[in-house]
Amino acid sequence: MKIKQFKVAVIVGNIVQTIDGLEYEEKLWLVSQWADNLQEKISRPMRMIRFDLLEFSSIQHPNPHHFALTRPIPIGVLQGKSNEGHEILEGNNIPFGFPFSPHGTVFH
Repeated sequence: MKIKQFKVAVIVGNIVQTIDGLEYEEKLWLVSQWADNLQEKISRPMRMIRFDLLEFSSIQHPNPHHFALTRPIPIGVLQGKSNEGHEILEGNNIPFGFPFSPHGTVFH
């Protein structure tokens, strides 16, 4: 199973934030919540929001982002309080992990 990681610029409220992204099963996903297992030194995406069905654009390097959503995404969707018509993968539905590294993309 091939999984690509990248960074996505997302408008949250009035602020542009960087959110981790993954290509998984030929779909593009935002990772809004990670679970870190310090003992196993593994990070697992706990909430992924499909974004290839939304309006987005590819960004050329040297920009730190690979993609940018062109419309805001509701904070409730990122926090896990709402799905609002988005395709979501959560927790046990995500069968992979990555070597641990600190993540700045966690919405509480």
